[in-house]
Amino acid sequence: MSSKATSFRFTRCSFRAKLWATLGITAVPLLALLNLPSATAAQANCCVGTVGDANGDGSPEPSLGDITLIIDAKFISLSCDAIPCIAEADINQSGGANPTCEDISIVDVTILIDYLFITGPENITLPQCDETGLTFSQREAVFNAIDSAYNSLLGEPDDSAAIKLAAYLNTIPDIDSAGVIDSVSVWAWFTDGRIISVPNNRFPSGSASNNESWVDSELETSVPIGFEIPDRRFPDLVDPLAEDVLPRVAAPAYDYDLPSSIQARVVSTLGTGCFAIGAPIIKSLLENHGYVTVPSTGSVTSLFSVVDDGIYYIDAHGGGCMGRDGARHLAVWTATTVGASADSAYRTQLNRNELVYMQAMDRDPSSGTCRSHRRYAYTGRFVAQYMYFVPNSYIFINACYS
Repeated sequence: MSSKATSFRFTRCSFRAKLWATLGITAVPLLALLNLPSATAAQANCCVGTVGDANGDGSPEPSLGDITLIIDAKFISLSCDAIPCIAEADINQSGGANPTCEDISIVDVTILIDYLFITGPENITLPQCDETGLTFSQREAVFNAIDSAYNSLLGEPDDSAAIKLAAYLNTIPDIDSAGVIDSVSVWAWFTDGRIISVPNNRFPSGSASNNESWVDSELETSVPIGFEIPDRRFPDLVDPLAEDVLPRVAAPAYDYDLPSSIQARVVSTLGTGCFAIGAPIIKSLLENHGYVTVPSTGSVTSLFSVVDDGIYYIDAHGGGCMGRDGARHLAVWTATTVGASADSAYRTQLNRNELVYMQAMDRDPSSGTCRSHRRYAYTGRFVAQYMYFVPNSYIFINACYS
């Protein structure tokens, strides 16, 4: 087992701090230290299509893995924390649209066994999910409400505006709860547990970069045709960071502990019409010193393909947020705009708080101005499941609240 060290450098807009950590695994998750361990609550109103996807792997058909997880939850571990969507595991829908762990029983296991191994799917039709959960139109109405409220609060002191925005969100029926973090940024979660982050902490600089190739044209507005989400690294865990499955050794890194790969990824998800970004300078610096930079737009689909990086740099918005399960997250702004098709494709990641919704100021290609709009942001849970780094990898997150 490797005892190599991995270097992480994070920034919070106006200051920088270096954090060294050693993880005794070959592939090192980037944000592994950013989630506080906590128990994971199951999601309500998160079921899509037919029931049966108890392990949340996104498959339209149930599998032995789904049966195994339900048996473990009800008869071995006696906890439903590992089930990302209770409604998917409540096969006979005894709990309606908002089931709890108590609604899952041996009956549900029996139905799945019969469906897969006895009577067969050709003779059994599994129930459709209860459609009383939130639709994308309902979420969009909340996003638009945030836009209106955000614009009406411009000019107010940042902390005062954050308090008022959180208070307003708490009056919306489709919002479960909302609050303020780091004094100026707002978090909220929908009634099904999906998170919204409004990081009111990084403002347009008014100084655009000359490197226009980094902006706008690289925004991802829909999921590419044929894109498939790769396998999860820890398929049965909602929060691998809370399960202590990533061994860590507290040892310092030394000057000669260089990344074991010369592959570097330099990303900016900030519009240069609004922000001065460091990515072009960093890219040139690395290439002049022997590193090979790989292209990456910072879209959600591109993040799934982060493998074997020795250096990872990103200019982005960053926002702290709370999950309904009590977990704290750092969410990092991507280049993928929120939309109905992406919501459907990434439902498992959204239900598990690996991806969250983020509303922030940035360049809007349609208007050519810097204004508030929404994109997906990724958390440490996403990194632990899908992003891989070599020993001694060096990660620099140039984002607020990091």
